[in-house]
Amino acid sequence: MKQLLLLPAACLALCLSAQQKKGIPGAQSRFTLVNDAKEEVSVELGGSLISGSQTIFGVKSEPEGPQSFRSIFQVQSEEYARYGLSTEAQWDSLYRAQNPQASAYKKQQAQGNCPLNKIVFGWNPYWISSTQYNNYDYTLLSDLSYFSYEVNPSTGGYTTIHNWLTSGAVTNAQNAGCRVNLCATLFSNHTTFLNNATARQNFISTMISLIQQRNANGVNIDFEGMSASNSAAFTQFMIDLCNQMHAAIPGSQVSIALPAVDWSNIFDVAAMNPYVDLFIIMGYDYHWKNSANAGPVSPLNHGNNWPTIDCSKSVVYYLNDGVSPSKLCLGVPYYGYDWPTTSNAINATTTGAGTAVVYYNAVPNSQTYGYQWNSPSSTPYYMYQNPGWRQTWYDDEYSLAAKYDMVNFLDIAGIGIWALGYDDGYTACWNAIQDKFTTCAQPQPCSGTFRDLGGPGNYYDNEDWTYTIAPPNASQVTLSFSSFSIENSWDFMYIYDGPSTTSPLIGTYTGTNSPGTVTSTGSALTVRFTSDINTVDQGWSATWSCVQNNLPANLSVTAGNCPVIGVTLNWTNSGNGWFVDVSDDPNFSYFWNKDVSNLTSTVCPGSFCDYPNCNTYLKFEPGTTYYWRIWNGSTQTYGGSFTTPVCAYTDNNCSGTIDDSGGPSGAYAGNEDWTYTIAPTNAASVTISFSAFDLELNYDSLYIYDGASTNAPLIGGYTGMNSPGSITSSGGALTLHFISDPFVENAGFSAAWSCTPLTTSLDETGANSLPAVYPNPSSGTFALLLPGAGQYDLDVYNTLGELVYTGRSMSTGALIDLRTQAKGVYLLRIRSGEREHSLKLLIQ
Repeated sequence: MKQLLLLPAACLALCLSAQQKKGIPGAQSRFTLVNDAKEEVSVELGGSLISGSQTIFGVKSEPEGPQSFRSIFQVQSEEYARYGLSTEAQWDSLYRAQNPQASAYKKQQAQGNCPLNKIVFGWNPYWISSTQYNNYDYTLLSDLSYFSYEVNPSTGGYTTIHNWLTSGAVTNAQNAGCRVNLCATLFSNHTTFLNNATARQNFISTMISLIQQRNANGVNIDFEGMSASNSAAFTQFMIDLCNQMHAAIPGSQVSIALPAVDWSNIFDVAAMNPYVDLFIIMGYDYHWKNSANAGPVSPLNHGNNWPTIDCSKSVVYYLNDGVSPSKLCLGVPYYGYDWPTTSNAINATTTGAGTAVVYYNAVPNSQTYGYQWNSPSSTPYYMYQNPGWRQTWYDDEYSLAAKYDMVNFLDIAGIGIWALGYDDGYTACWNAIQDKFTTCAQPQPCSGTFRDLGGPGNYYDNEDWTYTIAPPNASQVTLSFSSFSIENSWDFMYIYDGPSTTSPLIGTYTGTNSPGTVTSTGSALTVRFTSDINTVDQGWSATWSCVQNNLPANLSVTAGNCPVIGVTLNWTNSGNGWFVDVSDDPNFSYFWNKDVSNLTSTVCPGSFCDYPNCNTYLKFEPGTTYYWRIWNGSTQTYGGSFTTPVCAYTDNNCSGTIDDSGGPSGAYAGNEDWTYTIAPTNAASVTISFSAFDLELNYDSLYIYDGASTNAPLIGGYTGMNSPGSITSSGGALTLHFISDPFVENAGFSAAWSCTPLTTSLDETGANSLPAVYPNPSSGTFALLLPGAGQYDLDVYNTLGELVYTGRSMSTGALIDLRTQAKGVYLLRIRSGEREHSLKLLIQ
């Protein structure tokens, strides 16, 4: 009988400490112990590599022998399955035992407000501990794929989904706004599954249900080891899965993991491309666990030392095979392999199977044994003796950044990471993502190198891509070639004077007809390269530089004068590639944007469009504070904030005229926003009559309200030549509100108004014959003295013309209680027969 024993952390750490005297921290070894019942117990410890069959403290290590290719997904799935652990608490315990230094690891800090502009897809294996997944910078992760749903090929159900329904990693990702999917794995018995329609449908139904249970976003398919005979059935399975998943969960995502090299032509990506949302190349294991030679696990290029298949070639292959660039991601490794080798020579023969070493162990090991860099492959490595030679090839932030540059160069969708958590305690890999794939990316410098995709080696067949050199704030770009050799008359380079292939063509080059030195007339150069289906050459090597303007400075604001609430923004140092951003949010979480290349001022608002979609134009609101900056996509200079004025006017005359701001013969201005209240003293009503009316249709408008403010009832809104004509208020005031946009100004309007006074025919021959009120102002209670006995009707109106009090007095006095009303001015109307008088009351 065999069973797995989870030893206490202290005991495991003791074993680990003993191992580290024999090898390197970070590798895996398997041990066999005998428990008290004399039963065999298997234990695997991470932390060192032990060569050969050895015994340490009675623990025997068993090296693995060579076997057919298995990817890192399969290798590690099988290794961790041997532990037999089932809960996250157990994986936490094992992780702490294997990594006693983990307590010193620092939790990753969010990198700030740096939205991603590429997909960053990361696999989260079920064995990753909470210590690790709580350290992810989820702000730099677009997609988390939980690994995995292990497919039962006979039924389509699962043998296990591990902790999918409870994993804290899934919860963390969803709380951070990441998409989440469940990865399904199948490493054998593909024909059994794919030829069974019932099993296929059961898988699809079960997967949809599991995604819905966690309110997740989709599924990632990782089927490895299939044969060419499975191709058609697998393609149809993927189409069925996509159709049903998208129908059941609108907006869901179906993705697939592709091998770095599709040796058997299994994956008909052209047929799947209309249905599958994302294709992720597993851009690693170019040298794998049982490779005959030690070398780069994920080479960017091949040079002269390595096989001609590398990450660049894999991307070009799948693009040519029919995957849309917007759907293609390059998977990158946060691990490497440690092999025993015959010597310390590059490309040395291996003498045994390699062992996976993750980033957080490879980094300190390289510091101990000496960090080395392989230029042809753009990857790091280190070597040591224990007792014979060993070589470890892996990826770090520098090699990853080089691959990220290639992703940007070819403008594909993004990257995938195997595996999240393998960089635990280090921020460098997150920083590389931020520097290459976010709005906080480091700006393109004013110089650089430009080489073919083959790097030091030959370029590839069937290439077709464009590359634009457009540094921020540049006024000119120069590209100089030091070597140039492509297949004559079959492979071509085209260079354009501008930011795209629609710009003027400078020249077409083939063979050894080098472009030499090429200089743009503006701020950008664009290169397009095409190669045919066979015969390649060394390619080219070139450098580029630019003439760059200074950063904008001396930012200032010239405020408009009422009725215009717009401003003029000013600065010095002009150049290409600059934009002005304006927002009422000081953090610029959203903003309106305008290209100001080669300008030193701009009127605002005016052609400022919401970023990045340009669905609406900026319109200022009165009495609002705005913030602004000059920005080139990565660098910004901030100006001072400004507050728009409130432009409001009141006229108490009983008659008058009003024109737009341009007067009777001129046009009004852009960016106007003002109110004009006509409230004659003691008016019963106001009538306004328009003699001319011409506004920009649907963009500039006049609104008229029946009262003393824009809170009064709206009589109507008028635009174009739809004149209001003649309008009479129901009370003693009218309010006009005019708004113009920044673009077109028409002739405007002219109007005249008059009022009907309140009837005041109460005897006004003497002071004692007039009604009086006191105290006035008051806190809301007024005493009213009337000129004589009789019947008096009393009405009180607010400034909106609304009746707030009514009463009747049969004597020479009355008490008016307005304590429930708001502070402000009120109008008291006193009527006796045909006689009427008005008084103003003030509550304060």
